[in-house]
Parts: sequence; structure tokens; C-alpha cells
Amino acid sequence: MKKIIIFFIFMSVNVFSQKQNEIEKRLNIELNKELKLQKEASYFEADTLIVVEPYKIENNILSVTVKKRSYYTKEFYLEKQEIDLDKITSIIKDINVIFETDNDAVKITQTDFEGKITTRNFNLFFLHLSTEKNNEFLAKNIIKAFKKEGYTIENRFWFD
Repeated sequence: MKKIIIFFIFMSVNVFSQKQNEIEKRLNIELNKELKLQKEASYFEADTLIVVEPYKIENNILSVTVKKRSYYTKEFYLEKQEIDLDKITSIIKDINVIFETDNDAVKITQTDFEGKITTRNFNLFFLHLSTEKNNEFLAKNIIKAFKKEGYTIENRFWFD
């Protein structure tokens, strides 16, 4: 009897997590793929991506935190992007894969090396996916994940 109860608890938790995190799972699969491709790419000249906190969805808010190097000072800073899933309108690629959103719907919080925090809003949510080419299937997979979760977004254009 105990084995049956444990099995049902495991299955219900597993099914619930799959349903609840389809978008998060798809984005993190692609993020891990990006990190691997950057590491393997001999032609990759930019700073490699440093993920501090992978894609996460809490209370309908999608977020990701990465560590970046300032173009001007060469110092590192943290950048967290947050967007309400309802505010994402489309997915596009113009070198980087990007979610287009309602005006000023993306909250970007930057913390510099001294701990100074600045916040701004924008209408683009950068997914930090740029290394893989000829990958329009990615848009289809992400759109499908959104649809499974009850959201409709479109693919407007896809340029490498």
C-alpha cells in the first residue's frame, strides 16, 4: 500500500511540474544548449554567457539573471530581466532570439560591481540565444510551449 501511495505522490508531483513549467523547461533546455555551443565554438569572439539564475517562472513572471562585462569599464555586473508572461507578444531573431513585449513591459535590473542598482524598462526581452544558426524550429518549439500553457505569441521574423 505504501508503494502505491508513494507512486501516486511521485506521479502527481511530476505531472504538476511538467504542466506548470513547460515554458521554463523549454527555455532552460535552449539556454544549456547555448552555453555548450559557445564553449565549443572556435569562432565565438564575445564574452561567454555566465548564467547566475536560469529561467524561472514565479507568479506568472518569467525571469533570468546573467553576469555581463561592461563594454566601457570591463567590470562585471549582474542583469536580471523580468516579464509578465501575458505581456509577451512575439518571438523574433535578429542575431539574438528576443521576445517582443508590450511597451516598457520588461523590467531590467542591473547591479554593478560596487552593489549600485539601476532599474529601467524596455520592450524587448533578450533570451541570450545567438550561437545556433538556421534554427527557426526553436521559435516553433517555444510557441508550442506557450500554447500548452495557454498563451499565444507569434513568430514575426527570423534572421541569422
